[in-house]
Amino acid sequence: MKGKTVNTINWLLWGVLFLTLPITSMPLVSKIVGGTMVAPPALLLLAGILVFCFLPYVVKGGSFGIQNTAVFIFFSIACISAFASFYIALPTYKIQPDLKNSIEALVTIAMGIGYFLAVQTWIINEKRLRDALIIVNCSGIIFILWALTQALYWHIDSHYPLWMRVIQESLSNGTMFARRSTGFAFEPSWLAHQLNVFYFPLWISAVYYRRSAFRWRIWFFQIEDALLIGGIFVLIFTSSRIGFLGFIMLAGFLFLLLQQKLLLLIKKLIHSPVHWKWVQPAVIIALVILYVAMLAGAASILQKRDPRMTEMFNIQTIRQGKFFDYAKNLTFASRVVYWQTGMQIFEDYPVLGVGPGNAGYFFYDEMSNDGWGLVEVRHILIRDHSLPNIKNLWVRLLAETGFIGFFSFLTFLLVMVWSGQYLTKTRTGLSRNIGFAAILSCLAMIGEGFSLDTFALPYTWLIFGMCVAATQTKFLSENIGENIDD
Repeated sequence: MKGKTVNTINWLLWGVLFLTLPITSMPLVSKIVGGTMVAPPALLLLAGILVFCFLPYVVKGGSFGIQNTAVFIFFSIACISAFASFYIALPTYKIQPDLKNSIEALVTIAMGIGYFLAVQTWIINEKRLRDALIIVNCSGIIFILWALTQALYWHIDSHYPLWMRVIQESLSNGTMFARRSTGFAFEPSWLAHQLNVFYFPLWISAVYYRRSAFRWRIWFFQIEDALLIGGIFVLIFTSSRIGFLGFIMLAGFLFLLLQQKLLLLIKKLIHSPVHWKWVQPAVIIALVILYVAMLAGAASILQKRDPRMTEMFNIQTIRQGKFFDYAKNLTFASRVVYWQTGMQIFEDYPVLGVGPGNAGYFFYDEMSNDGWGLVEVRHILIRDHSLPNIKNLWVRLLAETGFIGFFSFLTFLLVMVWSGQYLTKTRTGLSRNIGFAAILSCLAMIGEGFSLDTFALPYTWLIFGMCVAATQTKFLSENIGENIDD
């Protein structure tokens, strides 16, 4: 096959992948890969990309960044943990333990690493990075309009029209929620997840550095400004509490950076050190008042949108030492039960855990009695035939790979933060944007890890892969002219 044809196929595959990122669980893909809920079109596209992009790059002797070592160490430890689980007496639960769950868990991690490596072989210069970000922004426009249309129809007529349900069911395995926007995702929390770990980091970095993927703008404004505002409205309509937590972490970090810039600007305008000693405390107090007012306003809006939010700001139950009752009031007590069970598994198997995919076998033995008082937990343990899920990335890593796997993955994230910092300090183009986005994505993962624990979704892997690609010397040397033109 000629090089030009292969290049065209690669462009088509990557273009469709970036454009369809908002779709997290397409029914057609789910049937092809075996009925799993996590079934984005990117899964099938990744297979073609590995054949037409990744393998030719490797055969031609293409190089990879040293940062890839960290993720391979994590994957190796996960494999060792899976092998070590053969020597653990796994409870039977409802099914006889077999290799299937461990293999599926390792394949899931491998798919994430596949996104991470494949995008490094494609984003080899700033032009391709720009093209990728333009397509991502177009996908953002589409799902923002769709999610806001969902919110509009529900709040006007308290139901969704048939045509909207037909479109949604063809693109998602999930259902449409009352009062909550799902976009093209499986459920509202998944929509909030993709916003926090992928779209918001890209848009915030563009807004912060005033560097757009598009070469045009209207006066001072760029399209990412509107996308960020639209995305915030969509996040509000998801009513995802973990999603709000993730965004608060992003916004808090951004405000700290802007606060530092503001203080330096004011200090520069006030030449007298004596005056600055009086002005600095006043500015800090004013900023604290502003932050408190913003949090109070956000809390008020959220409480009006979702009655559960009223209980979130009622900490009297926690003061009385009744955290489980507090969790019940917020209707996330079942999640707490899963987390407690995972931590109990980790306590019993702290070094390498029980192996990827095996934590569910231990739920009967390790779950606290509080869990049996919850309808959702009883339904999963009695009626469902599949293994229970810890539903927390950090606890799952501890339970299934032990502290060795947990800290190896944490090391990988720290390497990504270091790579992002390198780009923000040494680059001026879109590569600096992607470096800052990688840092923000790591930060958002801290909060989002309390909701999703899968490695199959491509969002963070793609940002991290583009970040690693942009740190390579070859990437910079091929784009010196383009950076100057920008």
